[in-house]
Amino acid sequence: YPTPTATLPHPFPRLMRRIALPIGAVILILVFLLVLPSTRKVVQNWLGFEIIPTQKSLAILPLTVIGGDADEQAFCDGLVENLTSKLTQLEQFKRRLFVLPSIDVREFKITSPSEAERVFRVSLAVKGSFKRIGDMFSLTLKLVDTKTQRELKSQIMTDHIANISTLQEDAIFKLVEMLGVELQPQIRSILTTGSTTIPGAYESYLQGLGIMLRGKGDENFDPAINLFKRAIEQDPHFALAHAGLGKVYWLKYELTKTLNCLKNPIIMHQG
Repeated sequence: YPTPTATLPHPFPRLMRRIALPIGAVILILVFLLVLPSTRKVVQNWLGFEIIPTQKSLAILPLTVIGGDADEQAFCDGLVENLTSKLTQLEQFKRRLFVLPSIDVREFKITSPSEAERVFRVSLAVKGSFKRIGDMFSLTLKLVDTKTQRELKSQIMTDHIANISTLQEDAIFKLVEMLGVELQPQIRSILTTGSTTIPGAYESYLQGLGIMLRGKGDENFDPAINLFKRAIEQDPHFALAHAGLGKVYWLKYELTKTLNCLKNPIIMHQG
């Protein structure tokens, strides 16, 4: 009779144990390093994780208009101004969020994340582009780490031009999501206050806002007034357009007053 042979153990479980032990050790080390604040960012960078700092200081940079004209540049300038204003309103809820005023970005001609970090020491910057092709438009927004120049997150919004009135709302919600801020009902309400659903009114308003921001004289204030009035005609309940019209009238008044004082030093002295 043949002698029974002992059943040899299958080599696969032994091989798996040899592989699993080193992998488990590496995972434990990485978890330990992630817990330590001093090494967390290094490990996250090495693993390719997106790192959004807890203390957020943010600059929203001018949008690049691809193949557009002066009207579209004014529209984009107005959009950036509105996005900055809306995000600034979140500071009252999120104490660790600071949004650089758009007037500082304009006055110092900040156009890149590196410039924003060098001049204002902000940790994050939003840059992007706008393009209109026929009846469609596309808005790209990118959240960038200003120190490393690394793109942390990005969003592309593409839609029919008839839906352009929802662009601001979509963009602000996307930005809030990119920043890791929870959209609570109160925050959502604040971000949508004063808007319109009428495309023509929205476009006229943003163009008027962008032109008004250029200032410097009636050559900008008068066109802005006409655009705000057009927006109000299309949507009489458009609160932001009413506010814009009031502001540009005030700016024009202040400019006229200053010019009159310069022409008549006696009036300036009396004032």
